Amino acid sequence: MSVTIVPWAPVRDLSAKVLWPTAAGRPEAASPAAPPPVEHEARPAAPPPAEREAAPTAEPPVAHEAAPAAERAVEPEVTPAAPLPLEREAAPAAQPPVAAEAAATAEPPVRHEATPAAPPAVPREGQLGSAAGDVRDLYAKILPPPAGVGPEEAAPAEGGAAETVVQREGFQFGPVRLLPTLVTSYIDADTALLDTPQPVRDRYFQIEPRLTFDLGAAVPGGRKVELTYNPRFRTSTAFPELRHATHLATLSLEAPVGGRFTVRALHHYARGLIETTEVDPGREYFFRLSPFTRQQTLAGVAVSSGGRFSFDVLGSRDSVHLSDNAGFFDHRTDLVASSLIYELGPASHALLRYAWDHIPPSAQRAIIESRASTVSLEVKGELIPLVRGDLMVGYRHLSAPRGGTGGTQFDGTVVAASLRKEFTPSASVSLIGFRDTYPSGFEENAFYVATSAGLEADLGLPLSLVFHGTVGWQRNGYRVPAAGLAVPRRDELIGWSAGVGRSLTRWSFLRGDYRQDRRDSNLPAFDTNGHVFIVQLGLGYLGPAPVGGVPR
Repeated sequence: MSVTIVPWAPVRDLSAKVLWPTAAGRPEAASPAAPPPVEHEARPAAPPPAEREAAPTAEPPVAHEAAPAAERAVEPEVTPAAPLPLEREAAPAAQPPVAAEAAATAEPPVRHEATPAAPPAVPREGQLGSAAGDVRDLYAKILPPPAGVGPEEAAPAEGGAAETVVQREGFQFGPVRLLPTLVTSYIDADTALLDTPQPVRDRYFQIEPRLTFDLGAAVPGGRKVELTYNPRFRTSTAFPELRHATHLATLSLEAPVGGRFTVRALHHYARGLIETTEVDPGREYFFRLSPFTRQQTLAGVAVSSGGRFSFDVLGSRDSVHLSDNAGFFDHRTDLVASSLIYELGPASHALLRYAWDHIPPSAQRAIIESRASTVSLEVKGELIPLVRGDLMVGYRHLSAPRGGTGGTQFDGTVVAASLRKEFTPSASVSLIGFRDTYPSGFEENAFYVATSAGLEADLGLPLSLVFHGTVGWQRNGYRVPAAGLAVPRRDELIGWSAGVGRSLTRWSFLRGDYRQDRRDSNLPAFDTNGHVFIVQLGLGYLGPAPVGGVPR
């Protein structure tokens, strides 16, 4: 089903054809917590010295008493040196209340936003936190979502003490924290689902509980384990295929070893039907849907030099298996990558990365076999004041010896970008785009090239309402001339969405969104139009509320 809509609610990928997520929230500054302790200490400190020093000065008979009086008179000027350490030790105790107030609107949602993003945060290239993975997650807001996570790296910007307090939001069971969420949706959609690209009409309800367990997340620099589980149940649908539940789960681990090494690992599991971008992030696969299972495992080690430079290496395996009669095919991608990382500032860094990946022949489609090398330069974090983002530009060489004439090689630029500009606390704009290669199931093409660009905006409205809108464009280009044409196939996808939402309480929201998509191909058989209207009610620990308190 080739239609998608863009909610800001914590629902990340209701369906590759229905929903897509939005960028994570912005970090909240914890600095205001410092002034209150200073004022509080200063007020009591001034009066006592003035009154008590006057009394001793009035008793000159005792010389020893006069000396203390003199010392006390001088003491207010010398004392600031002594209380300073006390103030700094007391400050952390005074900060948590302030941080706890901010936590209600900013931090827990930010943490929770990253959690559902975990499946998306599993980049197809197999790079932990790679720009390509982040951008696909963000671009899912513009057109039917790539593999889910866009994870913005806002957490590192938070202060250590404040972050520790914030991370404790949720239900605590000893060292384990639970963040539960429930999102219910009514969906009215015209999307491709059956054996042809022509859309079909369906109306149904979706119930989506989301559970996040984490261990050690409140200890900066410590071991962190996180598990997210996100099932989706659909009812009242006219198509029996949609009644099968979707299951998405991600387990991640981060553990320091010694003072310089950090081990990271992640496993993502997905089983579903309409979440097509789990199978094919480039969106060639949009009809003849069939149940699929995806399993992706990543493992890596980061080495710190103790200065601005660090180094990491990782490997991944991403396997997709589909049932019989699907419009796509089983495939696997193996990847090895290494990065040299340079810290540009407290909230930004640059990476020089080399990645090698291999797609072995599939039993269903041996022609997709390929090997590729990519060299890229990436900058991420706070690029300039009020502008955060992730920009990756690289050069990719791909060889597919079994492809058809003209489709055995790719040499070109790959891009992954997401830039977010905040104009005011209630207004922001994000630019999103990517260019990459994906295995193809069309005729004699071993791969195709997807290029996209999109715009996303948030705006606060009266009555605490939030407007969220997106517009996006994507082109899928092929290399082998199509049967019956003298040129290769080319698809252009255009979509837009608009919606309004409002928080009902701190733990609930209500929103509605409308989405329209069109696919134009130089092969008329692949032309399709569709729309989606969705109403959502969310309960629990929700996503960030950038404008008017409505979770995205």
